[in-house]
Amino acid sequence: MKKVFVFFLLVFLLISCEKDDKKENFACNNLTTYNYWTKIDFKSNYTIQLPHGFDGAGMVGFEGNTFNKKSKDNKIILSYMYCSPLFCYDFGDTLQNSIPKSIQVMGSFDMPITLSDIEYFCQNSETIGVLYYSTDGDITKSRLYWKEHEILRQALEIEFYLSEIDTVIKIIETIKNK
Repeated sequence: MKKVFVFFLLVFLLISCEKDDKKENFACNNLTTYNYWTKIDFKSNYTIQLPHGFDGAGMVGFEGNTFNKKSKDNKIILSYMYCSPLFCYDFGDTLQNSIPKSIQVMGSFDMPITLSDIEYFCQNSETIGVLYYSTDGDITKSRLYWKEHEILRQALEIEFYLSEIDTVIKIIETIKNK
């Protein structure tokens, strides 16, 4: 009788196991510094580096922060504005406990766009950033989530030409705590 019980218990445990997506192997971009790039304030507790030739106010705000920078040729536009009627916050909405394989954002004419291409950003083997973007078309909207207090939260909205993906990744790799 005990053998039958143990057998069914093992079968139940094997059937109820779920795959842990967090343990999948994936390429991870490590954080770095570029000595010849300009370092600016990105959020209250973070800096970011940009290559020469980016215009815009950067981080500004009286009742909270917003951010806007773009390349001179407008091929990369970086921005965030996570505001309520009374205050602007450094971060927006959060991701669930697991990292989804895709997200949807609003595109032109209020049409949803699915972002299913992902780049991961790591520090000391820990995922601290996730960039969602799409490879449909020449220009993509994208969204960066960054780990703040152990939670991945909206940190940056990026519009860029896909030909500039390497530069976008390098820019994100420079985000650092102050």
